[in-house]
Amino acid sequence: ITAANLKPTQRVEIFCSYAIPRSFYTAVNNSSNQTCLRNADSLIRSKMVARCKAKRAFKLYHSDDKLVAKVARAVITPGKFGKLWRAGGGSSQSLLVVQEDLTNVESVSYRGPECWRAEEFRKWSRKNPQGFGVCLYEKDKISNAWLRRVERAKWRESQFICAIQMRCNMLPTLELRFGPRGRIPLCRACGVTSETGSHIMGSCRETKLNRMERHNKLCSLLAQEGAKKKWEVFCERRVTKMDCSWAVPDLIFVRKDTLLVVDITV
Repeated sequence: ITAANLKPTQRVEIFCSYAIPRSFYTAVNNSSNQTCLRNADSLIRSKMVARCKAKRAFKLYHSDDKLVAKVARAVITPGKFGKLWRAGGGSSQSLLVVQEDLTNVESVSYRGPECWRAEEFRKWSRKNPQGFGVCLYEKDKISNAWLRRVERAKWRESQFICAIQMRCNMLPTLELRFGPRGRIPLCRACGVTSETGSHIMGSCRETKLNRMERHNKLCSLLAQEGAKKKWEVFCERRVTKMDCSWAVPDLIFVRKDTLLVVDITV
């Protein structure tokens, strides 16, 4: 997959849809014999355990993340697992509890594959600053529609990657570089306030024209959709309110006895 002449998203798609299921299908369905599993275990240990400092890594396994311990237990022999557990600071009593959990798939503390996606989402949501606002999109079919394969085909590869970076707050801003460590430096474009993703897209004067262009495009698209649905559409119509003040909403939709006032925020 790495050597193939593919786009980044195509590599991810093939890896998730074919490589991972192919690797785990037989093991998950218990159709592999002991010799096959033992050879696979030996190969994993030779490639992974030999490259890591196990004692230092095992300090991470004493958290509540039993999934990590499950993986560690799968690639390290039982005797060595216990030695490394104690060397990393774990007690003999906690070792017995962990070993019992790891051998019992019905254990409450064991997280099966169906929970991994939700668990990784929760971990990312707690990151600073990458997790800001991410929880709002969990299981939101409308906001996540652009991630579907059919919708993705309308994007250029660079646009799609940039959109993913925006969704998970991974744009190369000073917020990403300095946010977790303390004060965020001022915006390199305007120098008014901290350089965050929300500032760049929502209030920076250097991106104002782009922001206005996006706003007008959204207004145009929404007006077209309203016209298709037989709404009478008024764009930026001046309206006098009850207190004699006036306002200019982006769009006003009228159909029979129903009136909708829409003001778009970008």
